Amino acid sequence: MNYKAFLLALLLGMLILFGCSEEAEEPLDTNPRNLDYITYDDSVGLSWDHCEAYSESDFLGYFVFMANVSLLGYAVDTLPEPYNSDPVTASEIRVDSLEQGTKYYFHIRSAFGTYDAYTLGDPSNEVQTSPIVFGMDTLYEFDSPDPSAYYFEGQHRLSMNHIYSDSIDLFLGTDGSGNLAFKSPHIVDTDHPEYWEERITQIKKLGSGNWLEYNQTLDSGWNANYFETIGLSGEVFVVKTPNNHFVKVVISGSSGTTPNRMVEFRFAFQPRVGYNHF
Repeated sequence: MNYKAFLLALLLGMLILFGCSEEAEEPLDTNPRNLDYITYDDSVGLSWDHCEAYSESDFLGYFVFMANVSLLGYAVDTLPEPYNSDPVTASEIRVDSLEQGTKYYFHIRSAFGTYDAYTLGDPSNEVQTSPIVFGMDTLYEFDSPDPSAYYFEGQHRLSMNHIYSDSIDLFLGTDGSGNLAFKSPHIVDTDHPEYWEERITQIKKLGSGNWLEYNQTLDSGWNANYFETIGLSGEVFVVKTPNNHFVKVVISGSSGTTPNRMVEFRFAFQPRVGYNHF
């Protein structure tokens, strides 16, 4: 074997023994993932999954960026000042002092380097919401001596009487089997339907569980019969009022016997017209 052939064989053997030159490792992702939110009356709780690089030695934490318009596509040097002056290392934060009726957009970015000179990583997904109005009350079924209904925009209960028909959003009636149901005013069975015909409310059932985690809904899937049967405590419903406000409603209790049954509920009313986030 000549000298050149020997060197070639030696190099090939070393490659086989120690492996081919390692490919450059993929850089760790810097963007936090799965940003989610829970909306309150003057604040929003944000939570997300850590970015892959959050344990790097120069990882400082996360900054929250907030605006009244979407920030997707903005260059880093055109972003507003972050909400938090110092980066947070946790994967959650509460954003306070928000105004009802105002829409807010949020995303999260990682910071790397030193406090005096850091760079921002890629953005998380963006979420949007607007603060909501919380309330609670009780409704009595339509066949009781004092049937009641609810006006969400005014946050108060009304007698199920036609003199209030311009305000009533929802009343407590029954389905075809005698079970309690949330119903649209325009389907009330009275001698004077003309008072109610314009009070059309959309209703649908979302599910059950932690009602705060139901933070948005599609403007579709409404019950075609304009009512939803009420079952167990913890059931979550969405109402779209005649004035185009979205309301999230959760059952907190029920009692009584026919025809004097009642339902206790809590609600989250979205003051922003036509906005399906809560």
